[in-house]
Amino acid sequence: MEKITSLQFRIKKLNYNKYFIDHSEIKGVLYLASIVTNIGEVPADLIPVAQRISNEPQVGVSYQPIVSFINQRKRSTPTELPTKEELINKEKLDLTDFIIHEEDYEPWNEYAIQGDPPRILKTKTILSKVNAIAGVYNNMGDPYILANHNTTYSVSVKSSAESGLP
Repeated sequence: MEKITSLQFRIKKLNYNKYFIDHSEIKGVLYLASIVTNIGEVPADLIPVAQRISNEPQVGVSYQPIVSFINQRKRSTPTELPTKEELINKEKLDLTDFIIHEEDYEPWNEYAIQGDPPRILKTKTILSKVNAIAGVYNNMGDPYILANHNTTYSVSVKSSAESGLP
């Protein structure tokens, strides 16, 4: 049985998602990105037969999310951040319905994967829910925001010229 092989890649296009939040208590801009940290080639024999798309090796992708909130209201006094256990029980303010979108607010990002043949990995991060934790403020006095999201991706084979690789 073969092992998963790490692949070399480079960023071709990277954009943050941008969401405007306009709630009576919280107003600002939420930036969200899910940056690829590792791409691994998964040999076909490691994928269950029922889930194989082809006999070609597939890729697995690891991400690091980045969430930033730019507060447009008055700052509060910073508070101690809750533990994971405390966070579960804290009152949450659902801001999902108070998001105003821009055009292309969830853009595709692209990564060139080295190899023969070269491939392009396209990723898109989709925001599914935004909560503010009631009464909790970060070290700058901004609301403590939780952003639930998913990242989807697709891989396609490209020529060296199309992939931007030598």
